[in-house]
Formats: sequence, structure tokens, C-alpha cells
Amino acid sequence: MSGRSAYYENHRKSLRKGDQMRKKIIILVILVLLLAGGGFYAYQYFTGPEYVVGKALEANNINDVKAYIKENSTDVDKTDQAKRMVKDKAKEIYQNYANDKAKSYDDCEKSLKELAGVEGCKEYTESLQKDLLKMKVSKGQFGLGKGQIEKKEYATAFKNLNGVIKQDCNYKTAQKMMNDNYDAYWKKVQEDCAEKVKKNDYSSALNEIDEIKELGKNKEEIEKYEKEITAKQKAYKKRQKKLHIKQLKHSIKWIKSDMDRSGFTNQFHITYKNVSGKTIKKVEFLFRLYDIYGEEWSGGTPISFTDTCKSLKNGETRSAYWDLGAGYDKVLPHETCITYKDGSTVTFSTKEMMLLMINQLNKL
Repeated sequence: MSGRSAYYENHRKSLRKGDQMRKKIIILVILVLLLAGGGFYAYQYFTGPEYVVGKALEANNINDVKAYIKENSTDVDKTDQAKRMVKDKAKEIYQNYANDKAKSYDDCEKSLKELAGVEGCKEYTESLQKDLLKMKVSKGQFGLGKGQIEKKEYATAFKNLNGVIKQDCNYKTAQKMMNDNYDAYWKKVQEDCAEKVKKNDYSSALNEIDEIKELGKNKEEIEKYEKEITAKQKAYKKRQKKLHIKQLKHSIKWIKSDMDRSGFTNQFHITYKNVSGKTIKKVEFLFRLYDIYGEEWSGGTPISFTDTCKSLKNGETRSAYWDLGAGYDKVLPHETCITYKDGSTVTFSTKEMMLLMINQLNKL
């Protein structure tokens, strides 16, 4: 090899070594930059809310969350993200309870109360606490309703199952249970109403119909049945009114009533006759008492005058009087209750009493 060839060969080797060195330097620089960037992003991550707050919430260490928000109060992005994470955690607690994945209501309530103490999360978390309480009631109603269905206590079962809210994981089950047992419930209502009608307990029968009517099913059939019960109730009331009027007309006959003002105190005198065909044990008269200025006694409370006649036989007349005091001189009827020796009673309303005192009961 000539001298010139050796020179060019050495020069080429030198250039290759230089290229290799430059490549190494470039790679080294890139590695340094990558490490620096990675370190920066690692620092950002391990000091950011996703890691710090996430770890604290996982460990249920709410004080660390509060401290993080306080320490980063000037960094709106970090604090906003931290608060969102707290709210998400609160929502998760509620959802777990709704889906029967939580330990207990008390545990969930306690956790939500702690989260409510985090700055900026109180209103949202307290709203979830209210929802959590509603969910507790819903789950309680589901449990009761399920047991009552098994016992065929349909009225209370449906009332409870109908109270299960849509957010409750038991909602669909509750709806299915009501659908599956509706016909049995309706049959039971009709059986109960038939028994109550036999006892003339129409109000209870109609209340029971109202309860099943609220479910919104079988509307036409239920309303038809309701009209039948209502018609029977009206007929019964009409019969009872006639019977009541007959009892009034055959109870006592008012002979007279007057006020004696001759003594120190005014006395109210009455005379009546037993025309009931039975023996009267006592008569309680309720009157409204007025003074000479037209003011009613005791702020409008009727005063009771009880005549304990013990044994007033049919056809006998009875007189009684009561001292009213010097200041009272006017008496108006209110009500009267007659108790017979056989234990039965008859009661006059105010209007009926007024007609009795003027012997006009035939106007009823």
C-alpha cells in the first residue's frame, strides 16, 4: 500500500470513529432528555390529585384529601380535579348501597358525612345523604313487602312494594311481584269487602277499594264494583236515618223549659216525658249558655246538664233544674244523649233538639 492510500484509509477510519462518537452523544442526550422528561412526568403524576387523592380516598383517609386541597389552593386545576374525585367517590358509595354491594347503610352514611367535610363538596354530598336515606326506606319496604306477599297480606305488601324507588336494584323484582300477585290481591279485596258489607262497614270497604285503585290497574272493573258498594252504603244510610228519626220521635216528649230569675241565682228548669217504650237511665243535655251581655260561657264550649233519673219508666214525666249563677240567663240547645236501662242510646243533634223543644220532630 502506497503512502497516499494509507493516509486515505486512516482518514476514513477517523471519520467513522467520529460518526460513532456523535451517534453515542446523540443517544446519550436523548436518553438524558427522556429521563428528565420521564422524571418530570413521574413527579407530576405522583404529586397530582389522581395519585395522591385517589390513594387517600382508597384508604378512606379524608384528612389527607383535605390537606392536599389546602396545600394546592392556588392551583385551580388540581383542586377542581380533587373535588371531582371526592364527588365521584360519594356517588360510588351511594350506587354501591343502591346495588346491594355495600356493607351497611350506617357505613355508607358515615363515609358520606366524612366526604361532606371536604371543601366544595358539602352541598353535593349532603344531597346524596338524603338520597341514601330514601334508598334505605325503599329497601326496608322491599323487605317488608316480600315477606307480606309470602303471608298473603296483599294490601300492606302492595303498599310497601309500590314504595320501592327506581334507583333501587330491587325495583324490577318488586314490580314483578306485584304483577304476579295482582289477581290474588283483587280477589282478596272483593272477599274482604263482602264481609264488611255484611257488617254495614261500608267506609272500610271503600277505603280498601281506594288502596287497590291507586295502583292504576283494572280500572273499569274496580270502579264498577266501587259504585255497587257506594249504592249499598247510600241505601243503608237512608234506612239508618229513618230508624234514627223513629227513635227520636219515640224517646222523650218536651213538656216545657223556662228560666227562674226570682232567687240569688238563675235556675234553668225543664220538664220532659218518657215516650220511648223503654226505661230511661239518664239524660245528658248539652246547652250553650249566655250571659246578660250575649257572651257565650267558656268561650263557646257547650255546658253539660246531666239528669240521672236512674229509672224513668215509659209514660212517666220528669222535672229537673240547674243553678246557672247570677250572670247567666239564656240557654240554647246543643245536643242531647239519652241512655236507656238496656244500654242502648239515642242522640239528638242541635237541629233535632230545637225541633224537640217546640214539638216539631215531625218536620225531620
